[in-house]
This record gives sequence, C-alpha cells and structure tokens, in this order.
Amino acid sequence: MDSATVEKWQTKAVEEGLLNAVDPTLLYEPLEPIGHGATADIVKAIDREKGSVVAIKKFKTKFKSEDDWKDIVKEIRFLKKCESPYLVKFHDSFLHGKQVWIVMDYCLGSCFDIMEVFKKPFAEAEIKAVCWGILKALEYLHGNQKLHRDIKARNILLADSAEVKLCDFGASADVANTEGRANTFIGSPYWLAPEVILAMETGTYSYPADVWSLGITLIELAETKPPLFHLQTMSALFRIPNNPSPELSTTGWSSHFKSFLARCLDKDPDNRATVAELIQDLQKYADKKKRESKSSLATKLQHLKRDHRRQVKEEGADKKELKKLAKEQTAQLQDKRKSEFKATSLGYVDARMKMLRAQQQIAAARLRLEHLEEELMLKEKHLGQRLDMVVGHETERVHPIMRTHRLQMQELEMEYANEREKLEIAHLQENHAQVQVSTKRKHTVQARAHDKQLKKLSVHDKKVQEAFRRQTAQLDELQAVKERTKKGTADRKQAKKLEKLEKQALNEARQSVVAQATIRLNESQIKEINDLRRQQDEEMSELEAFFEQRREQMLKAHEQQLQELDQHMKDEANAAVKLKATELSNFQKGRDTKLEHERQKFSELEEEMSAVIEAERKRAEELDKAWYS
Repeated sequence: MDSATVEKWQTKAVEEGLLNAVDPTLLYEPLEPIGHGATADIVKAIDREKGSVVAIKKFKTKFKSEDDWKDIVKEIRFLKKCESPYLVKFHDSFLHGKQVWIVMDYCLGSCFDIMEVFKKPFAEAEIKAVCWGILKALEYLHGNQKLHRDIKARNILLADSAEVKLCDFGASADVANTEGRANTFIGSPYWLAPEVILAMETGTYSYPADVWSLGITLIELAETKPPLFHLQTMSALFRIPNNPSPELSTTGWSSHFKSFLARCLDKDPDNRATVAELIQDLQKYADKKKRESKSSLATKLQHLKRDHRRQVKEEGADKKELKKLAKEQTAQLQDKRKSEFKATSLGYVDARMKMLRAQQQIAAARLRLEHLEEELMLKEKHLGQRLDMVVGHETERVHPIMRTHRLQMQELEMEYANEREKLEIAHLQENHAQVQVSTKRKHTVQARAHDKQLKKLSVHDKKVQEAFRRQTAQLDELQAVKERTKKGTADRKQAKKLEKLEKQALNEARQSVVAQATIRLNESQIKEINDLRRQQDEEMSELEAFFEQRREQMLKAHEQQLQELDQHMKDEANAAVKLKATELSNFQKGRDTKLEHERQKFSELEEEMSAVIEAERKRAEELDKAWYS
C-alpha cells in the first residue's frame, strides 16, 4: 500500500480516538524486546510515571492490503471493550511516527515459552489450573458475544502470581449482530475446529469452535505439540474434519482428564460441551477431591476413637460397667425367648419372599441376556454401516480429491516450467541482442578507424603507386616525357597534359585502394555477423531441444506419479475392505465370547437361584409343619 493511503487511515484513527497522538516515549521507556511475530514485535517497557512494567506491541509499518490495517483497528476496538482479570489488560494505544503502539499488561511468558525452556510438557494438575483460567476468559468473551478464534499455548500468558491471561485478539470477532455466528476462515491451522474449516462450504460456526481449540491446546500442553503437527498445513486441514476426534497419545492421565478432553473434542458442535458445562465439571471435580479428603480424615478419626476404646477395655473396666453389661445380657436373653415364637411365624413369610426374589432374579437375568443379544446385533449392524461409510468415503470422496489435487499440482508444475522456459528464452534472446549490439558497435569503431586511416592515405603511398602502375597505361610515356623534359627536347604543353593525367590517375588509384579496403572490411564484418547469427540460432535450437526433452521427462514422471497414486488408492481401498472384514470378524468373535460368558453366568445364576428356591421351599414346608404341630 502507498504511504499516503496509510497516513490517511492513521489520521482518521487519531480523529476517532482509537490512537493517541502523544509521543509514547515520553510516557514509557522501552527496554529489551521479548517477542517477535509476523505483524508486530513485543517490547518490555517501564511506565515513567508509575514505575510499573508494561508490554508494548509495536506493529510493523508495511501493509500488504487494507485488511492488515483493519485487523489492527479491530484488535484495538476489541481490547478497549474487554475488562476481565483473565484477559491481558489494555492500557492505551499510540501513533508513534507511522507505527502503531499498543500498551498492555506485562507477563512473564506464555505456556509455549515454559515448555520450550523446560523441554517437557505440563503436569495434569498444572493443565487443569491453566484450563480453569482459559474457561473463565471464554466465559467472559462468550457472555459478551465475542469469539477468540485463536486459542493455543502461545496465546496463554502467565503473570508473576501464576495468573492465567488470554492474549492476541487479532483473529477475534464480535458476533453480537450475527446471532452469535461467524463464517470467516481464520485462526492457526492445527487448532481449528472442523466446522471452521468447513465454513467456506457449509455455512457458519459459533462458540463451540473456541471449545475445540481449547481441547487441542490441552493436548498441546500435555504433549508439547498439537495433533497432526507432523503434517503439512494443507494435509492437516484436510484431515481434521475427516479424521476421528483426536486423543492423548501418551499414558498416565486420569479418566476424568480423558473424559474432559472428549467433551471438548466432540466432532459435532451441537453435542460439544459448553464453557459453562466445562466450568461446572471442573468445579465438581475439585469439590469431590475436597470431600474425599474430608472422608479420609473422618475415617482416621473413627480408627482413633476405636483404638482409644480398646485401650480403655484392656486397662480394666469399671465394676458398675460390668454389672450394667450383665443386666443388659440377661434382658437380651429374655427378649430372645420371647421372640422365638414370632421368628417361627415370620420365617415362613421370609422363605416365601426369598423364593419370589430368586424367581425375579432369574427373570431379570434372562431379560438382560435377551437385551444384550439385541444390543450386540444392533451394534454389529451399525458397525457394518460405519465401515461401509469409511470405505465409501475413501473411494468416493477422498481418492477423487487426492487425484484432482495431484493433477492440479502437475498442471501448476507444467505452467511453472513453461514460464521458466519463456524466461530463459527471453534471457537468451536478450543476451543475443546485447551481443549483436556490441558487435555493431565494434564494427562502427572499426569503420571509423578505417576511414580515419584511409583519409591519411597519400598518393605517394606504396599501395597507391602499385595500383597506379597496374591501372595506368601512360606510365611509360610519362617517364619518357620526363626524361625528354630533363634533356630539354620535350613539348611543354604535352608535358603539362601528361602531368595532369598522372595526378588524375593517382587519385583514381587512391580511390580504388580505398574502395577495395572498405569492401574487405565490410566482407569481414558481414561474415562475423553471419557467424554470430548462426551460432545464436544453434544455441536457441539446443535450448528448445533441451526444453522439449525436459517436458517429455516431466510428462513421463507425471504419468508415473499418477500410476503410483492410482495404485496407492487401490491399495488403500483394498486395505479398507480388509479392515472392514477384520473389524466385523473381531466384533463377531468378541460378541460370541461375551454372549457365551453371559449365558454361562445366567446358567450359573439359574442353578444357584433354583437351589435357593428349593431350599426355601423345604424350609417353608418344615415351618408349616412345625406351625401346625
């Protein structure tokens, strides 16, 4: 963008009050740089008035488009509206020359920095503490109808007191006017939710997108890298919507943490847990830990009391206590005798009730076994449908996309090769033109030197005299006249006429010498130019032959790549079919084993309950006889 346009935008921002025109160096003293990014650098600074430490985000002055400037303005507006202890606090924004400064809270570093320094991931307790801070920040943002859209370890800062603060709102969005939904493809690729990637085709997304990014960030804190980080960006973006929900690849994590991650990383945004539900989950987990601690303490106190009572008995009890105990035992014996008749009458009812409960247990076990058989049959059906979907997804959607992508890459490669050929031909033609211009200049210099040399050519020159002797038939007559003139016997008029003819012949001889020399020079220059053109034509032919050979090699390589890709896709399809057969076979084996085990348990339960029914029936008959006897 031109500087005049940028200056116009900056002036408008100052007039609207988004930027402060005061020189920020009068208020803050920059110290050392603490971070670098694609669009801005972070500098540590001192507040000259308060003496406190702050962080200054200095944006770079070059803008590729108007969107770059709009992002800065949007971030400033966003920060001015936010006020939460879980977000980086905004102090002020300035226009320093042509550079925008944003002054914010200073933090020691990000979670990413901590992993880089210590070369290890976070512990589970630390992850949950960080997660609590992020959830509280998202609770504030979502409550004010705002999306962050770029949650990751780099954007989670830790203050001196280990307070968690969310930062970097360049990708954030205010969705108050869009019913809480957005459709812009923005954010860090490996942390993007599936619905954000698919928003370009299927529509919009909302607050659950931040919950997905939170789940990916928790895996990043647990393993130092997000899932699919080993892949290239485009490959990862293709797999995120199509692969199953990511899970932890390392062991040693609690079941609560795994369940919490699964709730964050549900592929269906409608079923994904909300921020409020996740906060409630963490709160319940913390309360449960407190109750377990209190229960453990109460158990220890009960053991202490029992030990104390045991110690008192061992040391000897009081006589009154012994009398009291004897009296209580006597009363218990009397009560036992009185209750024998009652027990006899109630035993019959008890036996009948036990028989009824045994029959109910057999019926319930039989019903559970039938339900299990139906459930396993339904699961087998669903598994077959899912496996059919996987096989169909590979062969009907993924493979055509892979082939189309490969063809597009090959087309781009050929276009790139054609452009290179054009550039190389143009470069060679330019070199040829320069050589031709240089040759013409050399010929011009030679011609000037030749002309200069010929101008100095005298009629008395040997070449001219030789040409004169070859061309002039009057030479002998002229010599005879000269001799007669010396002797005084020649005619003076005839002598003058012969001298004039001699001069004319000499001039003609000189012109002949000049003409022949010029012709020889022109012939040599023409030959040199023809040789040069022939050489350049040969070079161009060699270059075109090389290009043709390279194109043939590229086409052959492309054909081989497509064959390899087709073979690879065919192998994948066969592997998917084999996987389907293997999965179904394994499921059926597991189903048969489980059913056999449950049937065995049912048989054992049925035998046990039948024995109980028989025993209780006999007891009821004996009690019946005793009752009437």
